[in-house]
Amino acid sequence: MSGPTHRWSRQEQNNLIADAMRFDQYEERVLFDQSILSFSSGQNSAFNTIPNVIDNGLRPNTFFLQGPAGTGKTFLYKVLCNYYRSKGDIFLCVASSGIASLLLPGRSIAHSQFRIPIDCPDGTRCSINRQSPLAGLLKKTRLIIWDEVTMQLKHNFVAVDLTLRDIMQNQDDLFGGIPVVLGGDFAQILPVVRRGRRENTANACIRFWDKWSIVRPLFLTQNMRVIEGELNQRFADWLAKLSYTPSLYGPVELPDFIRVTHDREEFREFVYPIQQIRTPASSFFRERAILSSRNDEVDKFNDNLSHLIGANYHSYYSLDTTQNDQSRHVSDYTPEFLRTVSGQGLPPGKLTLHVGMPVMLLRNYYSREGLINGCRLIITRLYNHCLKSRITSADSRFDGNEHIISRINLSCDENLSFTLIRKQLPLRPCYAMTINKSQGQMLKYAGVDLITPVFSHGQ
Repeated sequence: MSGPTHRWSRQEQNNLIADAMRFDQYEERVLFDQSILSFSSGQNSAFNTIPNVIDNGLRPNTFFLQGPAGTGKTFLYKVLCNYYRSKGDIFLCVASSGIASLLLPGRSIAHSQFRIPIDCPDGTRCSINRQSPLAGLLKKTRLIIWDEVTMQLKHNFVAVDLTLRDIMQNQDDLFGGIPVVLGGDFAQILPVVRRGRRENTANACIRFWDKWSIVRPLFLTQNMRVIEGELNQRFADWLAKLSYTPSLYGPVELPDFIRVTHDREEFREFVYPIQQIRTPASSFFRERAILSSRNDEVDKFNDNLSHLIGANYHSYYSLDTTQNDQSRHVSDYTPEFLRTVSGQGLPPGKLTLHVGMPVMLLRNYYSREGLINGCRLIITRLYNHCLKSRITSADSRFDGNEHIISRINLSCDENLSFTLIRKQLPLRPCYAMTINKSQGQMLKYAGVDLITPVFSHGQ
């Protein structure tokens, strides 16, 4: 029998601290002792460095863990979590995207955890009062992990840095002296700069933050996911060189071991065999998707696959209103016109669905239950104003769980003279999805549509 989880002189009054301390130190130690035996040489080197700096109070104590997909960043984060929790310390782990956060202890999203404003110009601070429970939690935090930082605007890090300096009353050290491990891969998705050029996107990255020179770099290079076999290794090696070899810049010629077709039906059949899609196994949609760079191409694939199935459809119509339009009266916009308006992260005004269809959640709906932006679901029942759906995920904690999804208000002002408020189910069909939305997804069968050139969002 294990000993008591904690030695508390009194019950913790701060609920956030109590939640963060809800673990068994003995179990965390067992997990740590088991996991550390599986380290690669790169993981072992990084682990030896991070606790040595933190436990000895050395400076600087902010790190950047650079590693391509599959090199074991998430595994290292979990071992660090086990290590510090086994010592009774508070450990916070956040990610820049909802899907990435599901893989981490705590499953928190950076904007939510740190109260980062949506509109965050340089010099902004986060909405955290120094006397709040969240500030109390941060004061007791031993280590912060922040994954997928390469897709965040640098001004978000400025905001968190300034806020933590205020909370910790430490203006001299980065993040107020709280140890932070930043992680990501600059070969993956970079920040979105609306109507920005290549240089604008580069300048928005964390590497152009004026505090970047203080950050200690760590590197992971060994791909831990590669299944034994020459073909898998060749593909992993080609991916590793793609972003860093000048001869591969510009137009890319695909190697001969990647299957290529110019026939859309052959392409669709590879990912979604028609006989299987009509009577799919429970894991069928979880492990496959068509990826494209543009939303209009994604919509074409989704419409085509929906019609192939020939199911009984139900259409959900949005309730749309406008705000902040100084040039026209709100009544000038007809419901029919507003329903045609589309935007980033906005569900269609007319959402046509059927039982058995895979859909993607477009907003963080209930993070603790895995219902976050990018979560994929299978519709199990349709109602007049809501629906029931089942999570399809590689994460066993959530896979198969059923939830009711109801209409919510979503807003968009992108390329509009007004702000559109749309009340609709926060869903979109996802036989196909954009390449950006595939970040963090785990797929066994992927068809990448390269008919339209891949571009960076915002350009």
